[in-house]
Amino acid sequence: MIKLMHMNSAEERNRALMLFAYNFLATSIMVMGRIVRDTLFLNKYKGDRLMLSLMYIGVAIIVSTATFFYTKRSSFYRLDKLIQGTFSIGITLLLVFIALVSADVTPDYSILYIFIELLGAFMMFQFWSFTNELLDSREAKRILGLVGGGGIVASIIVGSSVAFIVSAIVNNVFNWGIGKMFKKNPDGFVAFACRTYVSTAIGQFIDNILFAIIVSRVFF
Repeated sequence: MIKLMHMNSAEERNRALMLFAYNFLATSIMVMGRIVRDTLFLNKYKGDRLMLSLMYIGVAIIVSTATFFYTKRSSFYRLDKLIQGTFSIGITLLLVFIALVSADVTPDYSILYIFIELLGAFMMFQFWSFTNELLDSREAKRILGLVGGGGIVASIIVGSSVAFIVSAIVNNVFNWGIGKMFKKNPDGFVAFACRTYVSTAIGQFIDNILFAIIVSRVFF
């Protein structure tokens, strides 16, 4: 792939692979953060459409406002320092949120919902700003296809991994539950066939639907 993109120098290849890894890791953090955030929030506010609507409004207002002030002030600081600061603050606040969620502090779920979106937005536009500073126009034409692929690969791997784990759990639960229904002959062919086919079909459905939902959250 690297040869097809005409990356002839070792420095250019290393730069492309570094940016690919950067995009892969940043996108992975964003996708996993959204999965955890949505799970916690929807579990806390079951069926509360008003609360979810307020979160969408809050995300739009806070992310746009923070981005506006960031673009106004970011030129006064080095980009690498801003990236380091974003990651340091993000890690610190995530540890705080873990402690608050463990203590079941109710307002924390709403703040976490907005914070994850804000962190993801900052990471992604800092990544593309960093990429823009590293590459000239000729390098960008050769490298950006590979670099952008890092985000696509991350969303696919994270989405398929989460879907696989959840579907495996669902498969085992249904397999065990259906087996319990055949009290007279739990080890017979009929019981085995029902357990196997039904649990596998449900598990496969869960796998496919979860993967589609997670990946669509990134691309659409």
